[in-house]
Amino acid sequence: MFPILEAMSDGAVKVGIPREISLKMAAQTMKGAAELLLQEKVHPGVLKDAVCSPGQDCYTYIFNIQYCKHCDKIASKTIELILFVDATSKYFTPA
Repeated sequence: MFPILEAMSDGAVKVGIPREISLKMAAQTMKGAAELLLQEKVHPGVLKDAVCSPGQDCYTYIFNIQYCKHCDKIASKTIELILFVDATSKYFTPA
């Protein structure tokens, strides 16, 4: 999540928002999305569609993020991490 937060912050800085504010905006955006997902207990796509109007900037932004080349990398690295944790979990004891 940190690289995504950093990228969101970097984008805001590039349009003139100070770094301190852009980091807070990115973190609050991610926090709010996570809280809403946990509260509503629905698929993330349902929430995306609920907060964005088709044809508006928000929807275009999210569409571009969904289909960027990095999304496939995030998904594949997530799978690798899950498989690694599963394969090595026998070596760790619960805290």
